[in-house]
Amino acid sequence: MADTWTKTMDRAFRTLLFTKFNSVLKYKADGEEKKSVLLQPRTSALRTVSERRGSSELEFTSYWRDEFIFDWDRNLTSAARQGISFEYGKDSDPTFEIVTAIPLKLRYNVWYWTMYPDKLNEFIETYLWWQHTNPNFEINYNDKFPLEIDLHFSSLKDESTVDTQYTEGQYFVVNGSIVLDTWLFKLASFNSIIETIVLKIFDKDSLSTSADYITVTVPEDETYDEELHDALLMESVNITETT
Repeated sequence: MADTWTKTMDRAFRTLLFTKFNSVLKYKADGEEKKSVLLQPRTSALRTVSERRGSSELEFTSYWRDEFIFDWDRNLTSAARQGISFEYGKDSDPTFEIVTAIPLKLRYNVWYWTMYPDKLNEFIETYLWWQHTNPNFEINYNDKFPLEIDLHFSSLKDESTVDTQYTEGQYFVVNGSIVLDTWLFKLASFNSIIETIVLKIFDKDSLSTSADYITVTVPEDETYDEELHDALLMESVNITETT
């Protein structure tokens, strides 16, 4: 069975969390995302991370997609009303289809778990600065169509067990939610299978205007600067593995 678009978004979001909070994660090397960022609700996260690591230890992030919202504000855009022209097949003999889509908001609850209050503070500060520096990420659909997905952040809530440290043990955990403005594509009309999703992360601090960002991320534009693109590209990840 082909992966659904929402499952693909789960993978992309995991990679984004792993990259963004790498500095406070115990397992931070490439290929260790599943040990450090778990798609699990709060109640089962501690048990699952212990099974994956083979030991009972903290320092990880968990997330869970818990709300699906039809976005009426974007329902009148051209992408929603007319669809997106999609090219596939061989370059010498391409096939074109119009893929229809509906605007969708996905809400993820995110938890960070640690034994150390200093690391908890580092996570909180990184989270708060994130929404003021680069509150979106770009996914290339079919490696050609850029989807600039905006992120919306909630406040953070402390869920640590300091008050029950003598009965449950003490650890520190903080929770917040992030809403993604994305799309739900209807792919069944031509049996398309999502094989790879490309996540690109750029150094937003080195970009002074939105025009600079467009220059970096849209190679079809005549102002595209390849050297600037390469200099500011922090990471490009092909997400193909299963959960």
